[in-house]
Amino acid sequence: MRIEFDRESCIGSGICESIAEDIFRVAGDGLMELVADELDEGRRQVVENAVSRCPTAAIRIAED
Repeated sequence: MRIEFDRESCIGSGICESIAEDIFRVAGDGLMELVADELDEGRRQVVENAVSRCPTAAIRIAED
């Protein structure tokens, strides 16, 4: 599973980081950055939660 992220859509709400700080982090400029962009299936539920709660739909799951 691969995570895709549209940085231009991000508003830096930090919801994704609060859900999975090992995957997402709010950077110094206030926008999110990926800590890890490829994950095993065991983390899918957490990533899906972050995807569904992102207010600007900036995060997506891409199947390889």
